[in-house]
Amino acid sequence: MLQTSDNLYADSLFKQLAYSVTGEGIYKQGIFAIKQILAQHTHIDPDQVELADGAGTRYNLATPEQMVVLLSDLYNDTAMRSIFLDTLPQAGVSGWLKKRLKNTDLEKKVFAKTETMHDISSLSGFIINSNARTFIFSIIINSVNKPISEAKSLEDQILLIIADKNNDMN
Repeated sequence: MLQTSDNLYADSLFKQLAYSVTGEGIYKQGIFAIKQILAQHTHIDPDQVELADGAGTRYNLATPEQMVVLLSDLYNDTAMRSIFLDTLPQAGVSGWLKKRLKNTDLEKKVFAKTETMHDISSLSGFIINSNARTFIFSIIINSVNKPISEAKSLEDQILLIIADKNNDMN
């Protein structure tokens, strides 16, 4: 699901998680299961996250700050870090990032998940440099009334500015 998203599979996994935790494979129980996991294993306040389904529709709401907290918790969990990083798309290499940030200082250094709808684009993940310094980021652009490619270009420009301002990332 991190390399190439499929809403049908995502919803199926969501309902399977619901069934595993509550014995009922329905959306309401999936929301309960996710919020229970967030409360027990992260620093996110689950009451501050809006969930509706497992497919990442526009009815699921989280702030960039909440995404950074979640990613920080995953990164700081030594048992999860390498598993998670190995499954994320890598800039210039795999998934929806295969064609992004190619021939830049960030090629192969950005590990992130994208989300795109006709008027929304987001990119959340990690910049990891050769010195093993890690930057965790989340960019969410709503109400895009231009081609979505312009929002994706802006995301890339933001990351390149971060890299430029932190020259030790090269």
